[in-house]
Amino acid sequence: MRARTIAVVVIVVLGVLAWYFRGAILPQSSPPAQKPPEASQAPSSSSKTAAPASASEKASPSAAQKLEKEAKAYVKDISRPEPEAIPADNANNFVHENQVLSLIPKQAIETMTPKQILASPHIKPSTPITIVKEQEEEQFTTPEKLAREAGGNLNTPVEVVEHNKVRKTTVGEVLKEHQKNPTKPITVMKKVQHLQVMTAGELEKDKNLAPNKPIKVITQPYGLPSATVGELMMGAKGVTPDTIFYVRTVKKTDTQGIWGIVESGLIDNFARGIAIRRGENINTYQVDIPKNADELLANHASSFLGQLIYEKTLDTYVYNYAHGHMGRNPDLIYPGQEVVIVKFSPDELVSIYKHFVEHNG
Repeated sequence: MRARTIAVVVIVVLGVLAWYFRGAILPQSSPPAQKPPEASQAPSSSSKTAAPASASEKASPSAAQKLEKEAKAYVKDISRPEPEAIPADNANNFVHENQVLSLIPKQAIETMTPKQILASPHIKPSTPITIVKEQEEEQFTTPEKLAREAGGNLNTPVEVVEHNKVRKTTVGEVLKEHQKNPTKPITVMKKVQHLQVMTAGELEKDKNLAPNKPIKVITQPYGLPSATVGELMMGAKGVTPDTIFYVRTVKKTDTQGIWGIVESGLIDNFARGIAIRRGENINTYQVDIPKNADELLANHASSFLGQLIYEKTLDTYVYNYAHGHMGRNPDLIYPGQEVVIVKFSPDELVSIYKHFVEHNG
């Protein structure tokens, strides 16, 4: 009897254990089949999946922002006002409307002695005359700025002051010496004109002037001795306080007219300045721009600039400082008498900067 009872207990215990561990002993039934994904969600062996962004792609937004900041800083620097009036007969500058231009033409300045002036038949004691005093002054500048003022002409002579001594050299040599830091301040000697207006009677009484010592003088009537670019452009359409003007003297070498002047401003002046600022070869951004705005190069690199120059030639102002009047005829320019004034918005110049760097750098 006792043995039977023990057997029943063992059977019960084994049954409980079997029920408890049934998942490990018996195979589970297969789960119900999942519904296949919708056609639009199902991956296809022929479809392309988006590749993860490369390091350069991830960096591109910051690179673009850096280039934008770099371009804006450059445009701001090249259009800073000059402390002295820019001579209209030697202008090659990007300026704002408050920049002063000296408008007295070279041909109006004569070299005479006070004795010769007073002996002239058209001179009376009350006749106004202007004495032109030229003197060399030390001025702070940078190699980059020297290159812009020279319009990219690296053979332009310059006198650099170092250790209280004046050294004659060229803009190109200065750029080589400061290639690693083209924005470093340097001191140069510059010839500055000062005008002194008086009458012939006052000239005769001036004891500081020797009667037989030649002086530079203007005896003929002339127009404005100076004016700001804004005053010359008064009434012009599309001018805002932010407008930047490219002011360039017409020269005998300007055989391509307004087109050549604007192209020179963008290539020799603006683009060479970019290369200098970025520590690159000065001719890095030389571009062959067809005069026909519809003509494109194989890589389309010049289409943007060609169209821009074409549009600027249609909206260019020509100021004749010899006769004191503004004109709009781009096909009629006189070397030594006129300055070409081209309007740019800051955004246009920033776009030009980025175009050069992205397409040619």
